[in-house]
Amino acid sequence: MTPVAGSPFPTQANFPGPDGLAIGGAGKFLYVSMSGTVNANNVVTGFAIDSTTGALTQIAGSPFTAGKDPLRVATDPAGRFLFTANSQDSTVSAFTIDSTSGGLTPVSGSPFATPLGAPDAVVVDPTGGFLYVGTSGTSGLFVFSVNATTGALSPIVGSPFAGQSLNGVAIAKP
Repeated sequence: MTPVAGSPFPTQANFPGPDGLAIGGAGKFLYVSMSGTVNANNVVTGFAIDSTTGALTQIAGSPFTAGKDPLRVATDPAGRFLFTANSQDSTVSAFTIDSTSGGLTPVSGSPFATPLGAPDAVVVDPTGGFLYVGTSGTSGLFVFSVNATTGALSPIVGSPFAGQSLNGVAIAKP
């Protein structure tokens, strides 16, 4: 492996460091969750990825405000939506990804509550139809349906599913 020219790339001053990474916009953009208590406005920093060199350039308007302490981020398989697991305010933020600029726009109704626990993990299923959110403590798993047009989230019947602390969630692709 050879470092990409310009690496390491700065994410955001005055933050303790990146927590989660996700690729969106059909592989053209990288999003980095920046959590911590240094700044009440916790953020997601967005970068355009140079397809030839792999170099990163910060997206105009970045960083984007997310919920408090966005530990993890995930995008849907089509790269149209980005979701953050906000552990300190027990919410999930949802954004649309501009396919040209990579800019993030909050989805109407965002952030979405996970009232029984602090989200620690977030993953979208391979169809893009469901978002799984693991929470800390004894809360278990929240499951939301994802509106394919808007990115809005709706809890499915029975959610949350009781369980132990889920600090990670993964889905096997068929």
